[in-house]
Amino acid sequence: MGDLPARGRRRCARPAEHHGDQRGRPHHRAGPRRLLVTCSLARRELHARDGLPHDRRRPPGDRFGCRRLFLIGLAGFTVCSLADALAATPLELVAFRIGQGVFGGLLIPQGFVLLVRVIPRESMGMLFGLFGPLLAVSSISGPVVAGLLIELDPFGLSWRSVFLLNVLFGVLMLVAGLKVIPPFGGDASIRIRPGAAFTLMAGLGLLLAGMVDGGTSEWTARALVGTVAGAVALAAFAWQQARTSRPLLERSLFGNRGFVAGLVFGALFFGTVTGVMYVTAIYLQQRLGLSPFGAAMVTAPVSVGIIATNRMRR
Repeated sequence: MGDLPARGRRRCARPAEHHGDQRGRPHHRAGPRRLLVTCSLARRELHARDGLPHDRRRPPGDRFGCRRLFLIGLAGFTVCSLADALAATPLELVAFRIGQGVFGGLLIPQGFVLLVRVIPRESMGMLFGLFGPLLAVSSISGPVVAGLLIELDPFGLSWRSVFLLNVLFGVLMLVAGLKVIPPFGGDASIRIRPGAAFTLMAGLGLLLAGMVDGGTSEWTARALVGTVAGAVALAAFAWQQARTSRPLLERSLFGNRGFVAGLVFGALFFGTVTGVMYVTAIYLQQRLGLSPFGAAMVTAPVSVGIIATNRMRR
């Protein structure tokens, strides 16, 4: 796996350097492929440096074993989902949801590593082609199934049934993962330095918390302090990253047009779609009085359109 970054850069550059296949046909699936490669490259570099030569710089999955971290992330996400279902107060629910995010952040990068290690190189094209439609399908099924569960209210569980469904799938995936995922050992000599990553997370968290609080409390002192503190932390992070010899994200990657285009495309797509769908769901339920299931059925055609467009472009 030592040559993975070099291979990844060649794959990432390919959509930017070529505009058609050997028969002159355009690469219609460059969007999903570029996005997945960008995520893979970012995951590969977005971990603390260990001071080793460039070909020895590795993420935590290589330090502790990607299979182990994947299963820990999956188990933690499942446990937090159960805790969400049992939460007695809004504060507990928010705390356990944060736990879901933490373990999800541990789970997803290792998933990319396992895909690269397990899936044969010749099958990568099919994998990239499935990535976009699967995202669209999940955006349909998630709200629809959640809304249906809330409306059916099985055993009087209301919204808690959504998290219990997560627990069911999490347990099944954990059992399957223990049996199916091959063992990948870690290298205990690799050192992890997460200081800059924690600074980035703290800055983003404070900034977002301050902005959200300011939008609901008419910018009290607490909201202003959180926003300013987050901005200062992000500025300090940017200053430090511009001068360090071991940045979280390899600066040379920003000279790759495919990588930069993937970052811009991913940020615009997920930011726009997530924001619009969230506001639309709130409007349909609180203003028009639709049930969660009814609101999900109204917004589902958007994802259907994404899938249909993807199929037509092939």
